[in-house]
Amino acid sequence: MGAQVCKVDGSGYDACECAGATTDEPTTAEPTTAEPTTNVTATTTDGTTTTDGTTSADTTTTDTTGEPGTSTGVGGECMDTVTFELLPSEATLSGDWMLTMSMLGEGEIANLMSPMNANEGSILYQPEIPCDDTWYIWARVLDQGSNDSYLATLDGQPMPSAIFEGDCTGQGNGYKWTALNWREMGANSCDYVEDPWAPTWAAGVHEIEFEYREAAAMGRILITNDPDLVPDP
Repeated sequence: MGAQVCKVDGSGYDACECAGATTDEPTTAEPTTAEPTTNVTATTTDGTTTTDGTTSADTTTTDTTGEPGTSTGVGGECMDTVTFELLPSEATLSGDWMLTMSMLGEGEIANLMSPMNANEGSILYQPEIPCDDTWYIWARVLDQGSNDSYLATLDGQPMPSAIFEGDCTGQGNGYKWTALNWREMGANSCDYVEDPWAPTWAAGVHEIEFEYREAAAMGRILITNDPDLVPDP
């Protein structure tokens, strides 16, 4: 059954239109190219574990406390070489330690204005360590012959403080890089507990503190996980 209608100009009939017929092409579903969903497990700060199909950064959080030795990042073992310097202006200076400019061409230094009050202050660095590794600490020490040593602690240890010798030979006149070392009170020069004194630190904030013993000034420090690195003079 069908029907024909006249053409607009009256010259004849249009094509037959059959009821229920369709000229649409059959629909064919396209194959999907989406990646399969992978469940992601995330640990939150309250110790719970969630599993879902999202990789949103909101699923993982880490508290930052700012206390020495606490985690402030994802942590884990270092995968690359990391080296960075800290200037005296980035340290907390207390007592008679003041930020000044060196008269020996060193630039910015921490200078003890009155050695008579030496026991009342310190140079305190609080570096944020990015990953777990052994860390080598270098300091620009003031080496003036036999006056070249400081008292030093890492994260408050040891007690009493270690002696850090800038140059155990008793020679020198100026600033030089020296790897942190540890000599006990009463020990002879060059007789070290650790040389270099290189702590194994986890990611987080740690403390490096220097106090007056013989040297009344110090420049910047360098921290690296490269045991073979020697800073340029």
